Amino acid sequence: MTKRFFFLLLFVYSMTCLKSSAQEASRRFYYFSEDILVGSGLGLDVGLHYVGVSKLTLELGYTTYLLPSNKPEDFRIHPVIAIISFGLGNPTDRIRTYRACIGKIINLNPAKTIRANLSAGLSYNDHRKVANWSAVPFGEGTNGANYIYENVDGSSIGLVLLPKVEFAFSRYVGFSVAMNSMLSTKKSTYGLSVGLMIGLVRSKKL
Repeated sequence: MTKRFFFLLLFVYSMTCLKSSAQEASRRFYYFSEDILVGSGLGLDVGLHYVGVSKLTLELGYTTYLLPSNKPEDFRIHPVIAIISFGLGNPTDRIRTYRACIGKIINLNPAKTIRANLSAGLSYNDHRKVANWSAVPFGEGTNGANYIYENVDGSSIGLVLLPKVEFAFSRYVGFSVAMNSMLSTKKSTYGLSVGLMIGLVRSKKL
């Protein structure tokens, strides 16, 4: 009798634990994001997101940013090069950022389909800056310009601030609007981003 009662209690406890574990798992979700940035320049941002049961978030992300270079005032590029390159032949600075962020989800409506995702973290930044300008006759410079120049590489550590408003109207697709800021002693960037979220973008529990 005692053994049966003990095993019955053990069975009930096990079922309760399994149910609780399943409920917690249903509150976790993962998704991929891809954003277009406009601000200090033009950029593309991608991220992998994990949201835990306490609405704490972890994100691993990558951003590539093209920024206007500090060109001489009389800089000119050959018009043929400008046409066939659709303007991409102009010299630009570039920053590639690799980040790890933690944050918190705050629901903004009762259905939990609109939420703030407030995150911050650290980044490693790979810089490429156009420098060492030297005037030459028009057409003899880099890309047919009137200057030759070089790309100078560098790196830095930065602080990333990434507050987002996310719209998860579907369980598997959503979109977001964000302020994307990276602060470093070498070069900081700021931008407004609009993006798409794909994956399990919200939990089963609403």
